[in-house]
Amino acid sequence: MRTPRVSTVTIEDTDPATAASGATPSGSRGDRDDVLEVWRSRIAVARESRAWMWGAFAFVHLAIAAAVLSFDGYHLGDVHTAYVTWAQHAFTGNHDLVGIDSSWVYPIGALVPILLPMLFGQAAYGVAWVAMVTALNAGALLVLTRRRIRARWTAAWWWLGFMLLLGPISLVRLDTVSVPIAIVALVWLTTRPRVAIVLLTIATWIKVWPAVLLASVLVLLRRRMRTLAISLITSAAIVAVPLALGAGTRILSFVGMQDARGLQIESPVASGWLWAAAFHVRSSHVFYSSALNTFEVTGPGARIAAELMTPLLAVAVVVVLALGIRAAVLKDAGELPTLMLSLVLALILFDKVLSPQYITWLAAPVVFGLVQNPRRFRYPALLALAIAALTQSFYPWLYHYVVVVNPGVLELLAARNVALCALFAWTILELWRAKPAVRPQPRYSARPGTPAASSANA
Repeated sequence: MRTPRVSTVTIEDTDPATAASGATPSGSRGDRDDVLEVWRSRIAVARESRAWMWGAFAFVHLAIAAAVLSFDGYHLGDVHTAYVTWAQHAFTGNHDLVGIDSSWVYPIGALVPILLPMLFGQAAYGVAWVAMVTALNAGALLVLTRRRIRARWTAAWWWLGFMLLLGPISLVRLDTVSVPIAIVALVWLTTRPRVAIVLLTIATWIKVWPAVLLASVLVLLRRRMRTLAISLITSAAIVAVPLALGAGTRILSFVGMQDARGLQIESPVASGWLWAAAFHVRSSHVFYSSALNTFEVTGPGARIAAELMTPLLAVAVVVVLALGIRAAVLKDAGELPTLMLSLVLALILFDKVLSPQYITWLAAPVVFGLVQNPRRFRYPALLALAIAALTQSFYPWLYHYVVVVNPGVLELLAARNVALCALFAWTILELWRAKPAVRPQPRYSARPGTPAASSANA
C-alpha cells in the first residue's frame, strides 16, 4: 500500500504589503537598490551632458531674470537706481561724467559695463544689463566646461547652484560683471598665465576685490616680476583714455570715498548696534544714507567702530598674506585657492560695509578650489552654498524686515555672518597647516607656459 503524499506548507513572517504585492522582502530591497542604481546612472549621465549643463544654465538665468525684471524692475536695485542714471548722463553730456569730471565710488573701468547697456536705450537698460551679465557667465561656463574634466564640470554645476541659491543679486550688480572675468582668469592661470593676469587686472579696475586674487598670485607663484609688469602695463592702458580726457587724480577717487561710510547694517561689526536697535537699547537705530544709498546703524561708539574697521581690515589682510608667504617659503603652491578664498573673506568680514553682492565674490576662489582639489574644497563649497541660501533668505525678499530690525529676520542675517566666519576659520586653519611640498607641485606653480603636467588643468 502506497503512502499518501503530504504537502508541506512553510509559514513565514511576511509583511502584509509585501504579501499583497506578491513580492518577497528581499526582492523588494533588491528592487529599491535597482531603482537607486538607475537614478545614480541617470544623474551621472546628466552631470556629464552638455545639454543638461546648458539647460540648467538657461533655467537658472531665466528664473533669476524673471524675478529681477518683474515688479517694474524694483529688484534691479542699483542697476535701476544708479547705473542707468550715470549712463544717461554720459550719453547726453548734460552732467559730469563720473570718474572723469567728478569723483566716483567705483574704479574707472566700471564705466564700460555701465555704459554698454545704454546702447539699447534707457527703457531697455535693465534687460540689456541682465543679458550682458548672462553672456559673460555663458563665456565663463564655456571656458570651464570646454573639456570633459570631472573637476571642472563639478565646479560648473556648483557655480550654477550657487547663483540659483543666491538669487537676484547674482545678476544685477557690478560685482557680477567682475566674477565671470575672474573665473575665466583663474581657469586660464595654468595654461594662459599672461592672459589670466590681464583679465584679473581688468576685473580689478571694474570692482576692487579681484586685487586680492592678484596678490595671491604674486605671493605663491613664480615669475613675480613678470606678473607685476603685465598688471602694471594693463593698468596703464586702462587709465590712459580717462587721463587723456582730464580725469587727473579723480582716477583714484574711489579709494578715499569708502572712508566716509558708516557701519552698514549687514556687516558683522554692526551686529551689536543692530540688535540694540531691535530691542530699543541706548538710542541705537537704523538710518538711510542717501549719499551712499545704504542703510547704516548708529549708536554709542558706532562712529569710532567705523573708523577702526579700515586699519583692522588692513591688519587682517596682512595676517592672511603672512600665512600665504609662509606657504610660499614651504613651497606649498597648492594653498593658492585657499589663500584666495581667505583674502576674499577677509575683505568681506572686516569691512564696515557688507552688501549682499559681496557674497558673489566667493564664486571665483571656490570654483578654482574645486577645479584644483575637489575633495579638499568639498566643505567650503557646501558652506558657500549655505551662505548663498541664507543671503537670499533675507535679500531681497525680506530686506525691509532687516531695515526695521525684525528679530526673526535678524537671526537669518546673523546665521549668514556666522557661516562666513566659519568659512574664514577653515581657510586660516588650512593655511596654518601648510607643509613642505612632498608631491609634484600643481601646474600653476610651474614655469608659466610650460606643457601641461596634468590633464585636470588643461
